[in-house]
Amino acid sequence: MYPLIRCRACGAENSDEARYCTRCGAPLRSGSVLYLGHHPRYRREGRIWLLLFGSVMVVYGLLKLLETYCRIVVDLWPVLVILFGAALLYGSLRSGGSGRT
Repeated sequence: MYPLIRCRACGAENSDEARYCTRCGAPLRSGSVLYLGHHPRYRREGRIWLLLFGSVMVVYGLLKLLETYCRIVVDLWPVLVILFGAALLYGSLRSGGSGRT
């Protein structure tokens, strides 16, 4: 078991070998540069885009199934525009309308 060091930013305990805090992403050593990918905000934004991409793929698959088995043809672009607009609204509401999440 490795000795633990405490993060100066959030107080979380991290292994002695860690360069960045596992909770907040702050550098644990003075020579470390902050890697933004460790910050929870950037992980959350990545999940939002992943959710949007996954939603597009599901909708595309459902539309193809409707077209193949039910002979119902739905234009894909309006559906994509609606999903993208919903993602923008969601991001705006989460950030309080400030333009930042």
